Amino acid sequence: MSQKDLHKKALLKYSTCLLAVGALVTLSAHQAMAAADYFDLSAEQLLNTEVISATKTKETVEQAPAAVYVISQEDIARSGVTSIADALRMAPGVDVAQEGAGTWDINIRGFNRGLANQLLVMIDGRTIYNPMFAGTYWELQNLPLEDIERIEVIRGPGGTLWGANAINGVINIITKKAQDTQGRLVRGSAGTYQTDSVLGQQGGKTSDDSYYRVYGQHLNDGPMRFPEGGNAPDTLRDNRTGFRFDRDDNLTVSGDAYTSTSDQLFNVPLVSAPYSTTQPDIRSSQGANLLAQWKKSYDDGSLLSLQSFVDYTQHNQVLLNDQEDILDFNAQYNLRQVGRNEIIMGGGYRLTHLAIGDTTTLSITPATSNENIFNFFAQDKIALVPDRWYLTLGSKAEHNDFTGFEYEPNARLQWFPNDKQTVWVSASKAVRTPSPYETEINLLDAVLAPGATPFNPALPLRFEVGPTPNYRTERLVAYEAGYRNQITPAVSADVAAFSNYYAGLDAIQLVSLTAVPTLVPQYDLLEADQANAMSAETYGVETAADWKVNNNWKLSAGYSVLEMSLQLGSGFLPQFSPGQSPQYEGNLRSYWNVNDKWSFDTSAYYVDHLPAFNVPSYVRVDANLGWKVTDGVQLNFVGQNLLQPVHFEYGSKTGLNAAEVPRSAYAKITCKF
Repeated sequence: MSQKDLHKKALLKYSTCLLAVGALVTLSAHQAMAAADYFDLSAEQLLNTEVISATKTKETVEQAPAAVYVISQEDIARSGVTSIADALRMAPGVDVAQEGAGTWDINIRGFNRGLANQLLVMIDGRTIYNPMFAGTYWELQNLPLEDIERIEVIRGPGGTLWGANAINGVINIITKKAQDTQGRLVRGSAGTYQTDSVLGQQGGKTSDDSYYRVYGQHLNDGPMRFPEGGNAPDTLRDNRTGFRFDRDDNLTVSGDAYTSTSDQLFNVPLVSAPYSTTQPDIRSSQGANLLAQWKKSYDDGSLLSLQSFVDYTQHNQVLLNDQEDILDFNAQYNLRQVGRNEIIMGGGYRLTHLAIGDTTTLSITPATSNENIFNFFAQDKIALVPDRWYLTLGSKAEHNDFTGFEYEPNARLQWFPNDKQTVWVSASKAVRTPSPYETEINLLDAVLAPGATPFNPALPLRFEVGPTPNYRTERLVAYEAGYRNQITPAVSADVAAFSNYYAGLDAIQLVSLTAVPTLVPQYDLLEADQANAMSAETYGVETAADWKVNNNWKLSAGYSVLEMSLQLGSGFLPQFSPGQSPQYEGNLRSYWNVNDKWSFDTSAYYVDHLPAFNVPSYVRVDANLGWKVTDGVQLNFVGQNLLQPVHFEYGSKTGLNAAEVPRSAYAKITCKF
């Protein structure tokens, strides 16, 4: 092709992109994807996808001695999801519920609630678990979906390698290398729910072995719907920019900065009539992070890995104003193989600075604090019978400022009957350490009017939850077993079963009821604190399967069953009930290449009812029609929640911010040049 023809082709791409972006003011499209590459992979090759989150070493899904599920870039692109949280619905055993624009409740194997505190979430190994409230602010995790290589979902405890708070599972979001995102990318979308989203990205190289990318993104989501009708005040607006730099396979430096605003309503308690007032809660957040990773391989086969990151986050809302500054350093050394032993060891240190501003409903003592965490871990994978039987033993010792030393051991046994099948069993211990929310905060939860049930007070009753300095760790002992089978080159299946035993789960304890006659207006004070007063047993089964029907059609499916039993000490109020998590969940996804230009993909999700909230079961169906306009231009037309106008996913329908997920449609154009 002549230079003149190349210029014409480039001009055609630019012109097509400009015209299509302009049309998106009134139209609706989704994501560019390498459909041919994805369909070139058999089910067998998908099982050979490398993961690192299960054992902190590179291994395939087939080899991992844990309940591992990988959500690939192709899964994200072809499903039509618009957020990382929504993409997690594809993994079996992961409970995903949306309460509002950007407001998500996500956990693994039960105990789902806002800011689920038993799930460790990371981006490229950088934890995004909030140390103040113990959980993940999903509305702040709006990375460009195009830059995600895969999402590794480890169901079950991961404390031996990743430390405290990885009780029910680990989610590690792995982004693409800069080398894989060369050139320019422009993406724009518009629709009925995601009102607009724009991404601009540039990838390049600074030398033969050094690559970079930079991006800027803006998105608007919402509003959702009130159960009684009308729009809920829950829009989300997010702006962010970031970069990644890679040199060889040895050095990675990446960072992001963002501002985010979401809208809700908030009830502020009052000690005089009407005893509460509702006001808009415009929640603004901002943050930035910087991550550096370095690796060095030695001639004897050993490997040294270093990682450090800094993370700044600030939230401003009616309930509180908080700021977290984190400095984290970790080192890992993979020793050369000695006989039948593959040994890895490492350690780390994390310093967290917390600053909390008092509001009318919340106070904390001290207002600023520094928290220190030291850890060390070691793991040995022993080849009992090479290529057939492996035993992995490991433990992590971690010291925190709340409870001192915590130990999290595990043992895993693997058997490979042949090169197509894997059987594994494990026993693990994991812990969740207290957060300042439990140990230092005084919260004005509500004011009950005179005569209100269940206390029937003569005066207004001010209900406060106070700090609990002696709050201890929550503990889990877990037993798991799994089986994988590459049935044919086109069909694979995976099943995992678990039995979990929890102790020291959080509950509310009523401490005292005191009259306060000297204040005007007068009121009574009901004080409570948090206690480790609940235990639980959970067990269940999770399955997943992939079938490459032919060269143009693939099917993926997942299903999970969960049983829960909770025991509560006398005189305590539960923080959670079994009816807050669905007993059954399932999904079925179809990816179909109609021809070289068109693709049609559908996803169906089933979620069982939540009796604790009287939320009925629902089936969600999404569809994604893709059109490859040219080699560098992709249009997608996506419909979500197609079966019904709205459906409710979590919480009480009478709650102040109760919102239903609406049926929606959007269109996206992605241009690469």
